Amino acid sequence: MILPLLDKVDLKVIPVVAGAEVSFLNVKLQVALNEQMDFMECKLNTKQASKLKQFYLDKKLNEDKIEEVLLDQEKCKMLKINFHRLKKYFPKDYTATQCEKALWVILDNWHKEHCA
Repeated sequence: MILPLLDKVDLKVIPVVAGAEVSFLNVKLQVALNEQMDFMECKLNTKQASKLKQFYLDKKLNEDKIEEVLLDQEKCKMLKINFHRLKKYFPKDYTATQCEKALWVILDNWHKEHCA
């Protein structure tokens, strides 16, 4: 397992059992998972990790599927935005929270220009 994910296990962002599940993913997908978790500022539970492993074993796991699985537990979100697609418009080190704040500023400015 890649070190950033191991760190998340140590910090209890990923439970040990979930860590064992995602350890089956190849390095590229582990990196994608880690980046997506950092971007979304989310945790990974065992149910999600099991889904990721099953998609991987079925050869259906990609970055979009990782995002879909992580969003599955984010029931409080009223609007789902494809974060993988959104990330290309912001600096690589921006988190979802930073992107959201920037989007509100952009939308406020757009609204002032077009709806006032």
